[in-house]
Amino acid sequence: MIQIIKSLNPMRSLSNSTSLVTMYIPGNTKVHEITKMVNLEISKTPNIKSRQTRQDVQDALQSVLTNVKNNTNKFPTNGIAIFAGNTTEGFITECVQPIKPIDRFFYRCDTKFYV
Repeated sequence: MIQIIKSLNPMRSLSNSTSLVTMYIPGNTKVHEITKMVNLEISKTPNIKSRQTRQDVQDALQSVLTNVKNNTNKFPTNGIAIFAGNTTEGFITECVQPIKPIDRFFYRCDTKFYV
């Protein structure tokens, strides 16, 4: 797990745009709440002017949504961290179960991952 985190740290967005999604989800969060939030974010993507950035954000959010739905009814006790986006090294999707519990929800779409 530590190797995954270290490998994500230096990665940057392929198009140098705010299209890399980082999401930390506490274990006590309901799956349907996150699904609803991600779907809302996807519905806002048509407002992104750059075609490439819009497509990259949509792809990253769809990947996050797939990972969230894989958790059927609830998340692991310690929560999960999801990193998704089109980087200089290709499209990345990593879903990590942390050693220490995640205590609050965090969502960011930026040029880098927040690790």
